[in-house]
Amino acid sequence: MKNSLIFTSKLISEGLKVEFNKDGCKVNNVHGTIVAEARKEKNLYLLHVNVRKEDAILTKFSNEGATLWHQRLGHLNMVSLKKLEKMVNGMNLKEVPLHHVCEACIENKHQRTFS
Repeated sequence: MKNSLIFTSKLISEGLKVEFNKDGCKVNNVHGTIVAEARKEKNLYLLHVNVRKEDAILTKFSNEGATLWHQRLGHLNMVSLKKLEKMVNGMNLKEVPLHHVCEACIENKHQRTFS
């Protein structure tokens, strides 16, 4: 989530509680457990989130194929998918076909003619 913005209203609408003070803020879940903390630097709150393994979505799908990940990640190309696998924990692809043919990708990249 480097260089991303998080909206307080979205956190609150998801049932989280956000508490601000002069040094930063804390985000609590419905049980009162702190799920994230932010420190204030200048006029920005820099959020630090600890993701527990049981909460990470990737751990639930670690044995599924590259084609399914290609679809889940918005039809990400296979070269980038292979790079992504090295950057994250829990994404263990057995084989990533570099010359994968996806009908949806072909149809969307095909130049359309308008009459």
